[in-house]
Amino acid sequence: MTAVLQRFSNTTGWERTGLEALAFLLAFLLLRYLVIKLLTSRDFDLQDLRKPSLAWVFILAPLLALQRSQEGFPGKSALVTVVAIVLTISITMRSARAVGRVSPQLLSRVDADAAVTGLARLLLQGGVIMVGILVLLQTLGVAITPLLTALGVGGLAVALALQDTLSNLFAGVHILMEKPFSPKDFIRLSSGLEGWVQDINWRTTRIRTRTQNLVVIPNREIAGTTILNISLPKPQLRVETTVGVDYDCDPVRVQRILEDVAAVVMANTEGALTLPAAEIHFANFGSSSLDFTIRFYISEYHLQEPILGALHTAIYLRFSEEGITIPFPITTLRGLEALSPS
Repeated sequence: MTAVLQRFSNTTGWERTGLEALAFLLAFLLLRYLVIKLLTSRDFDLQDLRKPSLAWVFILAPLLALQRSQEGFPGKSALVTVVAIVLTISITMRSARAVGRVSPQLLSRVDADAAVTGLARLLLQGGVIMVGILVLLQTLGVAITPLLTALGVGGLAVALALQDTLSNLFAGVHILMEKPFSPKDFIRLSSGLEGWVQDINWRTTRIRTRTQNLVVIPNREIAGTTILNISLPKPQLRVETTVGVDYDCDPVRVQRILEDVAAVVMANTEGALTLPAAEIHFANFGSSSLDFTIRFYISEYHLQEPILGALHTAIYLRFSEEGITIPFPITTLRGLEALSPS
């Protein structure tokens, strides 16, 4: 090994250039093998880079050796520049295509939304192309430091001008990544607004209210408010209502009647669930009535009002048949005898 290194250090001219090209070639081939093995072990699709990368290795190795060589020939500088330009363009375009293919695979592992995946793919591809353009300009001898400074100042000015748009954009990305709700979910905001989520895009979220109006809300307002997602973790939910009867009524009989009525309504009303069964409880001694609580389950939140209407109607009719009174609020006044004239 020592003899080989000594032999290499003593070589000059084109022989040294050839040995350097061979050393670069072996190093690049080993690096290419390790990178491809690492990425394929993680199930990344590298079909856009596998064959082109082999050609890049065989072009880049002699190019670097030729660039380092002290030997010259007519047109050497022009040849190196042309080959570097072609190689830079090829690497940039193939890498951008590979990033566009691999990024959805990577984001799908974190269950990213399709819209987020599309934006990330465009941003990554744009970043690769931008780096390639900067390398190309530097190869052509263009100073990129002033250009980067100008781009930084221009980007800051654009960011200030589009502050609201960018805040909505990043809020939209946050919503799509965190997924506090999805299209078709029924949600309620802390402002009291409630409805079905129609669409989530980069700038706004659209909600369809119960009155079939479409409300468009900027994403930054959505991200900064408290959200109750009634559709999660599952669309089924429990509903509760209270009915009061006169103090002269037998509470055991009233509870049995309510159980019968609730079972019939749950079995014959769209959206009402028979399982779990409705629960009836003697809840409270009210100021003018014995109060019973009825708890039942429905399939979707927006069916709550029609099911409650059907249940209340059935209870009223059954109580009328059974002679059970639903009392009005009563206030008893005492001490009136002291106010009567003597």
